[in-house]
Amino acid sequence: MRKLTVVLFVILVSSGLASAQTKAQRGQKVSQTSAVVAVNPEIERIFQRFAEAQGDPRAIRSVRSMVMRGVIEIPQYALNGSIEVYSKEPNKKLTVLNLPGPLGQRLTARNGKGGWGQKPSTAAYDITSKGEEKEGDGVNGLVSKTHFSKMSLKGKTIVGAREAYVIEGTYPGGPPQLLYFDTQNGLMVRLDVVQKGKEDGPGSTFFEGFAKVNGVVMPTVIREVGKEFTVITRFYEVKFNVHIEDSLFERPKGPNPDGKEEKVEKAASEQ
Repeated sequence: MRKLTVVLFVILVSSGLASAQTKAQRGQKVSQTSAVVAVNPEIERIFQRFAEAQGDPRAIRSVRSMVMRGVIEIPQYALNGSIEVYSKEPNKKLTVLNLPGPLGQRLTARNGKGGWGQKPSTAAYDITSKGEEKEGDGVNGLVSKTHFSKMSLKGKTIVGAREAYVIEGTYPGGPPQLLYFDTQNGLMVRLDVVQKGKEDGPGSTFFEGFAKVNGVVMPTVIREVGKEFTVITRFYEVKFNVHIEDSLFERPKGPNPDGKEEKVEKAASEQ
């Protein structure tokens, strides 16, 4: 059961990876004025190619909301389900994971102020752990060189049948990451998070399929390989600038984690 819980958490966290790659394009402007880490010219060139490979800069900057729908598969558990991701600037995201049987529907969200989750057997609860709080960065949310306190170019390797540059980056207070960029098309094709002492969880995330949506190149097939399981996500629908009500990201009314009921305003007719 513990391993299955880890699998479900991985799916919810990884749901942001497809939308997250677009962060790098906006990060190029930020890096000119606020970067705190010295980056060598070769790394600058690789990130610039990455930004260019993602499509029309104006199209990327124009994305203010996004809806993604897809299917997930965990072969080791013979588990299949569906996934929906709703994102909206600034920093709002809702992931809806639908699984068969008692696993049911699981929600993870951020509303711009905090995070919350919900499982079939529990009322909505606040998310306070650092790892889960990172699960919602709005529409544009993951890879920018401005996030790292240290970066270094490790050379080249082969990812699948493609040659890729390998860059190691370290977040302040976080584990190192290895970023792999295709030497030919410039896209990020793999991401490793180095977590020493962790027996479960994904070791490597592979971006294996891409689609161009309204001028923006999006990863639509994501494969995460860990020691105990593999999670494959295939997004079949991506829509930009869809109207999404802010209320979708708000935590449902119900018991707090400490068991106390939230205050609910009484209707005028009850007064």
